[in-house]
Amino acid sequence: MALLLLSPSIYVKRIALVLWLHSDLQVRQDLFLALHHTSRKQLNSSTHSVLQPVILCLRHFIFQSHTTCYQPLNNHEVMGLLIASLCSLGHLLGYTWKDLPNILSKPKLVKHSLHLAAQWQGVIYASHLLSQLLCHRNEHLETPHILASFFNGVYVHAALQASRSGDSLAILLANASPHFRDMVCHTWALVTDGLENAILPVFDYKLPRLGQGSVPESYWIESGNLKKKAKSLEDPKRQKVMKKVAKKSVSPHKNSKNAFDVLSFGCSFDD
Repeated sequence: MALLLLSPSIYVKRIALVLWLHSDLQVRQDLFLALHHTSRKQLNSSTHSVLQPVILCLRHFIFQSHTTCYQPLNNHEVMGLLIASLCSLGHLLGYTWKDLPNILSKPKLVKHSLHLAAQWQGVIYASHLLSQLLCHRNEHLETPHILASFFNGVYVHAALQASRSGDSLAILLANASPHFRDMVCHTWALVTDGLENAILPVFDYKLPRLGQGSVPESYWIESGNLKKKAKSLEDPKRQKVMKKVAKKSVSPHKNSKNAFDVLSFGCSFDD
């Protein structure tokens, strides 16, 4: 998805201009962050190098799904992708299998999850290509072992299935170490900072926003399913968005220079 969601010619020209005018690495890094709809507030030098690609790719996926595809992600989908990515990269973050939550070994595959996983892979790969152009060597997805470990299909579909059912974080992160749980919550705050309105709040996770402190220990005692704030497919916000889609939709065979528009035209899944 990523760059394909944008108008390729416009962004290629802009990037080429920046590369021609500036050899300064700082300028390139700022452009790289901007293309991922991220600022130094959400990503700074204190952020672990392994977490940075997760934050950047998720923020880009959220923003583009909301503004370009007019199909905002549900918050449980973002949570599922976040947990799956952190589990996949856990060994690079210093965690052992004992620190990670229980993950289903044989998740049920549904059409919507397959489509979402394919889009997510596209975002990761496009971000990797962009980093080769703008980032210093061994940064972002160029960091050794990150790209190879980022996407684990079993983790992705298992986490999406569990989060879709409305499980609380206490269940989603069952048996995870306290440090891993805290990392998930902090990374969630970084991913969603400033993008809260670009995500459909289907379930109420009651997580603090960036700068509001850590999650209290009592939070992890709660179990069971979360209260549903909105039905993802029947939510008024989603209906309003889909009306916009109907008005702005153009046949992929007419006046479309966007490859992703052609590939995704008519893709609407109920499950």
